Amino acid sequence: MNSALFNVTAQGNGTTLFNHGDSDLVCKPGTIWTVLKFFLANYVAHCFTIRALPGESPGSYFQSALISLLYPTSDLMRAIDGIARHARFARGCKNKVQRAIRAEALLMLV
Repeated sequence: MNSALFNVTAQGNGTTLFNHGDSDLVCKPGTIWTVLKFFLANYVAHCFTIRALPGESPGSYFQSALISLLYPTSDLMRAIDGIARHARFARGCKNKVQRAIRAEALLMLV
């Protein structure tokens, strides 16, 4: 593989494209808008991956997701708590009830 950088000018709009020695690869220079869209998409994706607490209302979960959009590390303790409990992969739990106790996911109806 040749490590030289090859420039190709696209037909029509005069944009300079790079293929970095790989004929199957086409790269064009990024703009500030492509960088901003990339980071915005990652922040929004982060909001949808936060862990819901057992028994948490949808409104409370939405509020946590919105706060995590503005402050990405705001749900760090929620994630650490889930990792520390490791209820899903716990070996000491003999049945589903013990696993639910470990995850603090029991429901009591009166």
